[in-house]
Amino acid sequence: MIDAMMISQPWTYWMADDFLDSETLLEVKNIKHILPQQNYGTRLNSNRLFVNDTNANLYPYLHSLFQSLICGYYRNFFEQVTKCDFSNLFPRLEVISDIGTFYLEPHHDLLEKKLSAIVYTDLHQGTTIYDGVAVHHVVESKNNRCMFFIPAPNTMHGYPYTFLHKVRRCLIINYWTYELP
Repeated sequence: MIDAMMISQPWTYWMADDFLDSETLLEVKNIKHILPQQNYGTRLNSNRLFVNDTNANLYPYLHSLFQSLICGYYRNFFEQVTKCDFSNLFPRLEVISDIGTFYLEPHHDLLEKKLSAIVYTDLHQGTTIYDGVAVHHVVESKNNRCMFFIPAPNTMHGYPYTFLHKVRRCLIINYWTYELP
């Protein structure tokens, strides 16, 4: 089992290093997907890359991870660490490929999202954590580090305005109360 470290300030989140196996991590890094931000401050209306049963043949290792989020090792991991039951929820797996001018406004995730996780694959700046509206700190980005939390009104996070000269590649894992297209 992967070890996770809990951080409780300014709100509870966890970090787990060496999160993905080497084959899955390599598959994430080698995906040919570059996504300039369409609407600054948000990811809405972008040409997003989700991994699910429809593209399993293109991303076999990521599809295996997706299946494990439904019922398997990774779902068990998240349930054990967070003490939450994800059995009646819908996992969503997204490859993030940010480049160029980019930022995410400070926000808390929709409360229909029951787990938010990001797996960093490079050394770009990590997620900015807010205490209310002020910056509390920045999560240290590390190759194959997963940062995750249970969304709530106080879980403010974002990414500062920046220009990314090369792709910032991450993997987003969520559990939702409803199935998304």
